[in-house]
Amino acid sequence: YLGDTIDIHCGGIDLKFPHHENEIAQSEGATGKKFCNCWLHNGFVNIGDEKMSKSKGNFLTLRGACPKPDDVRAYRYLIVTSHYRNPLSFTDAAMGAAKGALKRLDSIRSRLGSALEGYDNSKSDVEENTNEIVAVVQKELIKFQDALADDLSTPRAVASLFAVVKAAENEFKRVKKAEKDDDTDDSPPLDLCGLAAVKGAIEHMDEVFGVFYDVPKASSSSEGDGADEEDDEDGATVPPEVVELVAARAAAKDAKDWELADSLRSRIGELGFAVKDVKGGEPIVSRI
Repeated sequence: YLGDTIDIHCGGIDLKFPHHENEIAQSEGATGKKFCNCWLHNGFVNIGDEKMSKSKGNFLTLRGACPKPDDVRAYRYLIVTSHYRNPLSFTDAAMGAAKGALKRLDSIRSRLGSALEGYDNSKSDVEENTNEIVAVVQKELIKFQDALADDLSTPRAVASLFAVVKAAENEFKRVKKAEKDDDTDDSPPLDLCGLAAVKGAIEHMDEVFGVFYDVPKASSSSEGDGADEEDDEDGATVPPEVVELVAARAAAKDAKDWELADSLRSRIGELGFAVKDVKGGEPIVSRI
């Protein structure tokens, strides 16, 4: 279906040898043509410093690792800030840092939206420091494109995102400081032309990152077919994400990974459930 030569072939770094080398040998031996133009080998997702593995008891599904909608968004941000070829360490600290970064980005987007409400982007009136802000935006957009063209270096691309965010933050600080220092009632004008350039750059970059969206409210347990749901000891429905977390915690305990087990217990608690271990039996799940 793809012809003798394909453009892109993806896979885990563990498949580079011998699996993918065998593909090359077999395909090029059969067709006499180059098999693939570009290979993308991604690193592993690690739990702490160890490769995620069912045999080690540190295996998590995406639903189990990200039980809340904002967890999913934070995990996506964590992915795009890491280079695809490097291992990704999934920890509570990393997820917390991702949420903190998204909070900062959401804040500047909100401030830009308020400041630019009703602003005509086609206006030619440019404040004194507009050239400086626009110059930063133009420079970072070039660096952003260069980063993506250099083996999809998303960490460098994210650095360009925060460079334009910083330019907007500095502009808001400049005006706030001027208002504080000025004895008159006149507020110094914001550089709306520059801020509009920042807003446009952020929106352009997010076409790649895809992290700016409204987080939906968690769906209730009554939605869907309920195939993966269980009942707690009081007969109440246990959401499937809690069921998966309980199973993952049991696997972690079997592997004697107590730190991971405790972390998963905390996640279960955040969802409003408690888990009680039963010697020789299945753990009991109940609402808090």
